[in-house]
Amino acid sequence: MRKYKHVKKTVAVIKEVRCNKCGKRIDIKEHEDGCYISGCSVEMRHGYGSKYDGDVLRFDLCDECSNELAQSFKHGSEIKQEF
Repeated sequence: MRKYKHVKKTVAVIKEVRCNKCGKRIDIKEHEDGCYISGCSVEMRHGYGSKYDGDVLRFDLCDECSNELAQSFKHGSEIKQEF
């Protein structure tokens, strides 16, 4: 037989997101599965020998800045539809 005690759990919830490039506030949309931001969240894993050897660089961009970044590429980026 199992007996349970009830405990309160503290959960971190996103309060605000700002673009790391321009500083603009990025909208947060709450959903039953969690929170979604209207911009772009980037997680870059750097390989051996790079300036950030083995580090993970994380940042958020608003739609305008993410579009500006993609437009700056010499070779176009790959777009994969996930939703």
